[in-house]
Amino acid sequence: MMVPIAQVKAGLETYIQQEILSKTSGLPRWCVGALLGIVFKKSDTLIESIRSNKLVKALGLIDESGGVDVETIIGELKKQAAKEDAVVDLSMMCLPLGTLALKAADVEALHQAIRAAAA
Repeated sequence: MMVPIAQVKAGLETYIQQEILSKTSGLPRWCVGALLGIVFKKSDTLIESIRSNKLVKALGLIDESGGVDVETIIGELKKQAAKEDAVVDLSMMCLPLGTLALKAADVEALHQAIRAAAA
């Protein structure tokens, strides 16, 4: 089932607020929050870039009407998350912001947030 891009964006924003930013404070929260705010403001440009990617088109992950194949993407992320955590270094411009470890539970939380954004 294809999910509208707007719903995916809303779910992603909710997930980030609830699962990442709410668990940080001080400078890391400011920096990551500001960066993500900019990303969301520029998301239409980023999404268009992703939509026009030949591989994304070939795989049918985003259709012409802006629907995203969330189930396929989440399903594959769950398989990878079952094997190992994804560790992301959040350091920016020499600021030691630490790392973020994404786990299988995070993939499920993201999936739930995207589904809940439909309501």
